[in-house]
Amino acid sequence: MKQDDLFGRAMHDYWTGLGLQKLRVRTQAVKWEDLPVHHFFRTWEDFPEVEREAIVHCKGDVLDMGAGAGAHALELQARGHKVVAVDNSEGAVDVMKSRGVINAQLANWEDYPASQFDTVLLLMNGIGLAGTIEGLKAFTDQWEKWLKPGGQVIFESTDIAYVYSFPSVGDPRELVPYYGEQTYVMKYGTTEVSFPWLFADKITLQEELTKLGWSVEVLVEDGGGSFLVRSTKL
Repeated sequence: MKQDDLFGRAMHDYWTGLGLQKLRVRTQAVKWEDLPVHHFFRTWEDFPEVEREAIVHCKGDVLDMGAGAGAHALELQARGHKVVAVDNSEGAVDVMKSRGVINAQLANWEDYPASQFDTVLLLMNGIGLAGTIEGLKAFTDQWEKWLKPGGQVIFESTDIAYVYSFPSVGDPRELVPYYGEQTYVMKYGTTEVSFPWLFADKITLQEELTKLGWSVEVLVEDGGGSFLVRSTKL
């Protein structure tokens, strides 16, 4: 496992009963917060409504991109779906295999080859993998390569406008750069990594994905900023 695979080390340490078992995360908008690793090992009973709805709306063969420790892949397998669970963390992929995920693969979304899936699943703010609004084009280009004709993408996004909800800001969507384009910093022990991460609001997603030739159907909102979208090629 690579030294900078903080996520994988955290998953491995939790699964084997070793280590700190707690990640710390922050963005420009949010100060350091604890992210307990057991959250990535939750089962159906502990899934929030957004994730339950996502599972229910999956159809056919599923590509779970950014699968983490395999919580959603295991639930989908139990429901009879053929699932390929992909993550760019070697440690996370090893844990998924140990937990019983039948087909867990190590890859970045940019490099994952053309496939034939009925559903692409992107949970835990999975749209964030695009990194930026501009990055949505490359991301959606990959969606089209992964899907069968008529296939769907089920993804979660989070609107973090509440962080900017004070009079001096006005409409946060007018901020430059876009307020949802954040640098996500993850810390485990004494080591940190950072990467771009997108938190997109519904209006911006509707505008940008429509321009790129994809529909936006909001399936459910949780009242705390997170919402679930089904997207298909227009």
